[in-house]
Amino acid sequence: MRPALASTALTLAGLGVAALAWSGIDAQWIAIGVALLTGGWVAVGAPRRRPGVLSEAGHTLLDGVVDPVLAVDAGGAVRYANRAAAEVLGERLVGRPIDGLVPDEVVELCRRAGSGRGGTARLDLTLASGRVTLDVSGEPAGDGGAVLTLRDVTELARTAQLKADLVANASHELRTPLASIRAAVETMNDAGRDDERVRTRAGEVIETNADRLQELIDDLLDLSRLESPDSGVNIERFGLDAVCAQLGKMFERVCGQRRLALEFALGVHEVETDRSLVLLILRNLVDNATKFAHEGTIVRVSATGTDERTLELGVADRGIGIPSELQQRVFERFYQADPARTGQTRRRGSGLGLSIVKHAAQTLGGSVRVESEVGKGTMIRVTLPGCVRA
Repeated sequence: MRPALASTALTLAGLGVAALAWSGIDAQWIAIGVALLTGGWVAVGAPRRRPGVLSEAGHTLLDGVVDPVLAVDAGGAVRYANRAAAEVLGERLVGRPIDGLVPDEVVELCRRAGSGRGGTARLDLTLASGRVTLDVSGEPAGDGGAVLTLRDVTELARTAQLKADLVANASHELRTPLASIRAAVETMNDAGRDDERVRTRAGEVIETNADRLQELIDDLLDLSRLESPDSGVNIERFGLDAVCAQLGKMFERVCGQRRLALEFALGVHEVETDRSLVLLILRNLVDNATKFAHEGTIVRVSATGTDERTLELGVADRGIGIPSELQQRVFERFYQADPARTGQTRRRGSGLGLSIVKHAAQTLGGSVRVESEVGKGTMIRVTLPGCVRA
């Protein structure tokens, strides 16, 4: 091909790549296309290069791709590996056989691509960095060679699994109170027709389990809002005294029933952060404490400034406590440390409260930790940076 025609061809190819970019094609694939066009495995207007021998511009572009990219020749040897591939699979990849570097599924994918049949696969692998999930793509590269791209989708796979687990656990938690309500209704319609005491007891069961359903739905909605990418943070200045007054009213009946005293120790009175999230954190912590505290004891809510701008909220109870080996698991969704899955029988929780606390704290740039001793009680501390008024 004459130089003028070659230049025209490259210009048109460049316009094609630009069109791909405007159409929303992944920028990494555009980079791979540009690398091929600017001196890759097939060059326009020049003698054919050996598979995997790239120009300096091609090397630079592919080294900027965050996903590992490998070029393999017809004999199964690696002819090129970008920087990301070296970080994942190790240094000195060029010249090594592909079947000594990747699992058999990827080798087979490479062979199919070399014969002109591209394909994809999802694999769970154990690498030096740990357990990862990869989407692997194999595409023909001419002369029996292939290009492999490995994309780390560990976080996406984990998110999908979390959603599946959430649906399964939520279904299980909903089924239990619904079954209790149905049994109570059947009792009222049968034995309760002529027995006032049976009707009263069945009505209490219905009320208790309806409350549990409402709590679970509210917790799921809170968790959904916290995890939504559209959820915003509304920063405002407010007094913690007013928030504590709200908590006192919320738990007045519960504390009265169990002879609990709700006390407040505020070393910090005015803060600047999201009021609704602070209330959400404290409400869930106090709710948890009132379920597991021993009757006739104190639930203590504290607020201190650990430095000039950091707020530490704490809720402590004198209750059953949490075994040390379970203390980090209590922040998992639906996990409950009590083997019987209950605090006080009439106030079984949803298992979402501490997960909500953790997400709310992280939304505000903070963290949460637990201190507990079996039989003596639990203290949950939430640290929120940058919200104490100077």
